[in-house]
Amino acid sequence: MLSGRPGVGKTTVAQAVARELSAAGVPVGGFVTEEVRTGPEAAGSRGASPSRRGFAVEDLQSGQRATLADVSLPGPPRIGRYGVDVEAFERVALPALRRPAGGVLVVDEVGPMELESTAFRDRIARLADDPEPAVVTVPARTHPLLERLRAAGDEDAVTTETRDGLPASIVARLRRSLRDEEAA
Repeated sequence: MLSGRPGVGKTTVAQAVARELSAAGVPVGGFVTEEVRTGPEAAGSRGASPSRRGFAVEDLQSGQRATLADVSLPGPPRIGRYGVDVEAFERVALPALRRPAGGVLVVDEVGPMELESTAFRDRIARLADDPEPAVVTVPARTHPLLERLRAAGDEDAVTTETRDGLPASIVARLRRSLRDEEAA
């Protein structure tokens, strides 16, 4: 499990792990949640920095994408300034939660927006009891389901100091785990 503050690089680490595993021939399933930003030209002036407008969810195998949350969505539910599209999230994320045979499941992220989906919470609760290898990102906050996930496995804290080295160490650990499963 990868934990850390918003914007520290949890998604970046999860994507790097998925790429490295795929490059090594390890099947990868799951999804990532990425920020959707407006460009400087959309901000209305030259040199303006891009601003976060929402989040999209993407299935790692099919490439299917959907809007998870956006400032223009009315909600409910609303998390901060974002309206959450639970139906769109479930349409992409739930089918993506199938672990490929002999592979690794990547779930980015189990956060407040994603937890608005009852079906997703149920699947993640089952994942907490699953001994198969998975990479799950969580925010640095408490929630009963997050505490259950933390108790179920290893937790790597993503910080600006650790994020660049984490993918290689996580991939090595996952590949050892997969070899051990094959040998058993």
